[in-house]
Amino acid sequence: MNRTNFMHALYALAIQVGVAAVQVGLLDVAFRFGFQFPTGGMAVAFGLWTGAAAGIAWFISREHAHRQNDIADITGIPVPRQNPIDGFLGWSLDAKLDALFPFIVCSIVAIAATVFRGL
Repeated sequence: MNRTNFMHALYALAIQVGVAAVQVGLLDVAFRFGFQFPTGGMAVAFGLWTGAAAGIAWFISREHAHRQNDIADITGIPVPRQNPIDGFLGWSLDAKLDALFPFIVCSIVAIAATVFRGL
């Protein structure tokens, strides 16, 4: 465990909140024009789940790309010619934690928003 694990969690949280803010704003504008979308606490929870998916996907994709580049350096096979599944195999402990920390933090925030949306 090192500093980058916590930084990735912080960046994923920023992505989550940013996506949620934009989504809640868009849902509010659409609701004012007569579209039936969730508003209030439910819209925030929905936005945080969407943001969690974006933040988590960003860092899983990042670690996948790093692994593919490592494979290209080791084997000489260029990334476009590699099997995409190989990018998920052989991750170091640090790479696993770099993907796991954002998952844990974003999931906790989204679950808390869902549970406490009416408060």
